Amino acid sequence: MSKLLLGIIGPEDLVEKILNQFRHEKMEYIEYKLFIIKKVENTREIDRSFLAKCDILFFAGQMIYEIYLENPVNIDDETGPISINIGYDGSALYKSLYELAMETKGILTLFTPFTIDVLKENEVLNSLKEVDLHMEDFITIDGPSTYTTKDWANIHERYYKKGDSVYAVTCLTSVAEELVNRGVPVKRVVPTHSSINVALEMVYAQSDILIKNQLLTTAFLIKWKETDRRPKNRYNFYRQKLKFEEIIIDFCEKHNVSLTFSNEYQANLYTNMFIAKEFTNNFTSFSLTKEIEDKTGNKVFIGIGIGNETSNAEISAEKSLKFAESKNKSCAFVSFQNGDISGPLLTENQVPLTFSTSFDNELLKEISKKTNLSAVTISRLIFLLQQNNEENLTIHQLAEAFDVSLKSASRLLKQLEVTGFAKIIGKEQPPGRGRPRKIYKLMIPNSLF
Repeated sequence: MSKLLLGIIGPEDLVEKILNQFRHEKMEYIEYKLFIIKKVENTREIDRSFLAKCDILFFAGQMIYEIYLENPVNIDDETGPISINIGYDGSALYKSLYELAMETKGILTLFTPFTIDVLKENEVLNSLKEVDLHMEDFITIDGPSTYTTKDWANIHERYYKKGDSVYAVTCLTSVAEELVNRGVPVKRVVPTHSSINVALEMVYAQSDILIKNQLLTTAFLIKWKETDRRPKNRYNFYRQKLKFEEIIIDFCEKHNVSLTFSNEYQANLYTNMFIAKEFTNNFTSFSLTKEIEDKTGNKVFIGIGIGNETSNAEISAEKSLKFAESKNKSCAFVSFQNGDISGPLLTENQVPLTFSTSFDNELLKEISKKTNLSAVTISRLIFLLQQNNEENLTIHQLAEAFDVSLKSASRLLKQLEVTGFAKIIGKEQPPGRGRPRKIYKLMIPNSLF
């Protein structure tokens, strides 16, 4: 299987420390990419397309982590890479202050009072107790994540030149370098060996979870149906069957997928979720559907299921196959472990609708009962509204999203209107010529979103 990608972001020396503390037996399925930060403000300049390719992002610095969290990477409106940060805890500050005390031979007045950035006052106080320092011995510098290296350095320098401090303590590598250049005595706080190890253990734990999820069994039940209703010619049937089998075999060979034929009309494919995501574009489209239909001239229905073992994946795939067959046209649906079903998987330009098949919500049941529409239909409507990020809908939009006729879409919206869950709020003129289209506002309670 392909390896996970770990993005390591931080100053060069801290990144080097992280690499030196890797437990190599834990890195078998992990490869890494380095993002070296010269100055704290450079965090905003990292190519986000590279970050998006990472499974886990590992930050060697509190401030660069906070800058990232202001605008984290999200993929297709879903959660992006897992982010982990090395904490600059009290032990790191204690280590730095202890070193200063040793360098000054215990003469505390040679480095107190000092200014300190990033860390909170209570974190500083906890460390000071261990070296017999008090609140009057330090000045905390607080600033927004928009501060640049020069902004931080300016504040430290201002206190130093006014005589309010005799030393600067900073958690920011670029600020320490800037203050050295300005002639301000400075001590840099760096993460301890143990805090790096704690963060690395979190990386290993999250990697294990991601790898386990990638290895979940994914079953594909692919069923073809003859479209010619004339009396069957067995030779033509065998030709159609051979074409179907040849396409399936070629596909399985190309993607290294396990295969069985359960009967003359159905092929069962098995792989892991990582590989399945690759050839379904993360479960949004499946080109094999159209390929089979184009080459055989027959309808093809595909049910995809995910489970922690083959039998569970098959049960889920059978459920989604039923949805595909109910469309009576070539399509594919996927059933996830949480009970959600997504589909139909069409082209790369059209996002499939996701809907729940687990209906414990009493309000959803009540709306279903009042409208005489299935809970699945209501669930699909809710997802459509979320996807469009608005409450308004036309018959044409609903027909396209649900892959149904205009008549069916009109009947559905009319049913919602009659029962008080939709109302006509205006009309829009379609592109080109044509009659104005009614615009419906759906009034489904927000608590269901």
